[in-house]
Amino acid sequence: MLRMFYVRAMLGICAVCTLLPSLAVADATLLTDDRNNYGYLTLTDYIYQYDWGPTTQTPDVFGGTFNNGFVQNGISQNYANAEGTTTVQQNSSFLPDPANPTFSSFSAYGYAGSVVEVHAYDASSQSYGKTEFKITFEITEPHHYTLTGLIDAFGSGASTRARFKEVGDTPFFNHTGDYTLNESGNLDPGTYELYLKANTSRFMNGSGYDNPHASFENIEFTLTVPEPASLAVLALGGLAVLRRR
Repeated sequence: MLRMFYVRAMLGICAVCTLLPSLAVADATLLTDDRNNYGYLTLTDYIYQYDWGPTTQTPDVFGGTFNNGFVQNGISQNYANAEGTTTVQQNSSFLPDPANPTFSSFSAYGYAGSVVEVHAYDASSQSYGKTEFKITFEITEPHHYTLTGLIDAFGSGASTRARFKEVGDTPFFNHTGDYTLNESGNLDPGTYELYLKANTSRFMNGSGYDNPHASFENIEFTLTVPEPASLAVLALGGLAVLRRR
């Protein structure tokens, strides 16, 4: 009788193991996609003002690949006493099929840089650049997440942020400045927001030069569903004990 129980139990465990791969598929639904680039450059030289921008870029397709950027480069034309450059770039992708807004991972890179240079007391240069990766997504079963990469801010007027939280709750993390990201944890069913930002804002008048820049780099975010395979392993161990008895 015990032998028959063992055989039936083994068949049941094998059937469960066969189903495990389908149970372990990560599935997050993208709710909002607010990725964007923004920037402008303004130069003044005595009574003259020159403007480039503002320029705004967003993905062409909801959840689609976003590989966009721009460079605004100028010099004051009348006396050439002010010059500057604003550079903004983002490369991000996470939906294999934009028509089906579910995903399990994504990668992202963003950069913002400003160059300001002034050669006279009555001239000025102002540069502003920002790239943001901001999404919200929903999961309906427990998931495990990992996020790796780095954020970097260099110079006066440069800033970064990396924040992840459940909507309406306190963040799991909220890093700024220079930081190496190596985050992980378990998520309950719910709605979550991930935000990455690189920003530069620099104004100079009189005389001088500066070149602040900021970035989020090598960002890799992955969602997985914890596999219940350990339950099957424990069950097999218990049956082995029964068999020895």
